Amino acid sequence: MKNSNYVFISVLFMFMVSSIACTATILPSNEIREPSNNSTLLFLGNMNIAPIVFLDGNTPQGLGVDIVHALEKHISKPIEIRAMNWSEAQSLVAAGDADALIQINPTDERLKKFDFSDPFLESQFSIFTLSDTIGISGPTSLRGLTVGVEPGGLPQKVLGTDPLIDVTTIRDFHEGFTRLNEGSLDAVVVDYRVGSYVLATHSIRNIKAIGDPIAFSNSSIAVKKGNTRLLNEINAALRIIKADGTYQKILTNWRPTEGIFETREQIDEGIYRTGIVILLIVILMGLIWGITLQKELKRRRDAEEKLTLTLESLDKLVQERTIQLSDTNKKLNEEIEKGKLREKALRTVNHKFTLLSSITRHDIGNQLQLLFGYLGLARDSDLDPITHEYIENAYQSSLNIERQIAFTRDYEDIGVHSPVWQDINAVLRKVIVHFPTIEIQILVEISGIEVYADPLLEKVFFNLIDNANRYGETLTRVRFSGFEGGDGYTIVCEDDGVGIPVELKSKIFNREYYKHTGFGLNLSREILDITGITISETGIPGKGARFEIRVLNGGWRFIAGDNR
Repeated sequence: MKNSNYVFISVLFMFMVSSIACTATILPSNEIREPSNNSTLLFLGNMNIAPIVFLDGNTPQGLGVDIVHALEKHISKPIEIRAMNWSEAQSLVAAGDADALIQINPTDERLKKFDFSDPFLESQFSIFTLSDTIGISGPTSLRGLTVGVEPGGLPQKVLGTDPLIDVTTIRDFHEGFTRLNEGSLDAVVVDYRVGSYVLATHSIRNIKAIGDPIAFSNSSIAVKKGNTRLLNEINAALRIIKADGTYQKILTNWRPTEGIFETREQIDEGIYRTGIVILLIVILMGLIWGITLQKELKRRRDAEEKLTLTLESLDKLVQERTIQLSDTNKKLNEEIEKGKLREKALRTVNHKFTLLSSITRHDIGNQLQLLFGYLGLARDSDLDPITHEYIENAYQSSLNIERQIAFTRDYEDIGVHSPVWQDINAVLRKVIVHFPTIEIQILVEISGIEVYADPLLEKVFFNLIDNANRYGETLTRVRFSGFEGGDGYTIVCEDDGVGIPVELKSKIFNREYYKHTGFGLNLSREILDITGITISETGIPGKGARFEIRVLNGGWRFIAGDNR
């Protein structure tokens, strides 16, 4: 009987090995589409930007392709997608021989030929370097290093403004990662999705993305200039799939994990192999269980005898541990009392520090007022132009000191009080009262929503409106809205002013940067960060600024009893 069992297990093992070896040949194939006809829309993509668009054999695949398939369900005609040479694709759409271009960024030259949809995908340009590299965390840390970038791309434009960074162009990102391993490059800056996909397809494991992205960019779908009907259909479909969660689900399906992106072939092969291995493991486990059942029964009988002896020892051990626990508990109570005393002392020190800071600010403010008075008298005096210029510079420096003192007062209050649940509509209504004289329209389209945030949340909304009013130039309207999607709720503040240049979007939250808005926006980010809320600017330059405040699930809720 034992020999029969061994023979059966050996045969089953050979079957398992042969099945796993065959799985690579049974992956599903893809069909090639028929050419487009008059009742079909033809969308073209760049075949060299995997995983956004690429060719799997002869079939277009990728994140952008999946989004277009989702749009197709809400567009009046079926869509055929082709991946091809990017220059040829643009020429075909411009000539009217194709209908749309997938994943394209607006430029002045392209705006003459094409109309662009609402944002299609956001690109996050990240720094990739060797896994054991230290000291690189952002653009400034790249100074003195050689950095590879795609020619003509946004990273070249952003990093090229810093003369201390040695920016060099690469033919493709596989070449860039190869040179990174060889030591001729110190880092490569590329869209996070594209870089992760290249690493996966070439099985490169010793390179990773580090730090925050250096820049962000929103791409669109482009149609021939004047094709308003199709553009409106595309924008309407984009709004639908973003609202119903389809868009976010596609992004999640293509999201790399810890910088490792698996291709479709790797995923399919892994699924097949895993399924067969699991099935064979279940069969083997059943056989092993049957063979070892008798041995297990014997072990249980032996265990019962040992259990009796163990219970006796356990009783003695429990008594010893009870005594130890009592002693430990006594020591713990003593430490708790010491901790309370330290906490009380810390509160006293903080109070004294706050008091000292307040007195110091007050004294500096008094001296500044005197300084303003003297400088004002000097400005009105009949002085030569050079002296007058010196006095004007001193006056502006005094104003900067006054703003910095005000910033320290606001920053000192961050985190002093515990976060609370706050009604967004009520907070915004309270903020609007502070702007009775401005000649812009402030719209509040959020109701029935509470977020868990620092009590200084009101200052965040104040700063957004104040900055828009100060620097919007062509501003006539500020609008607050919100939407639920993915893993949280997004509060949107958008205006119709001049917007923010792309190269400055990631820098405006720095304290020292951009038209003196850094104080307010830096303070706003710190206030939101206390409860894990993030803020980013996603507007289109020339069309207005758009700030998105992202609250993760658990940090927002519907107000009880609201009619929504």
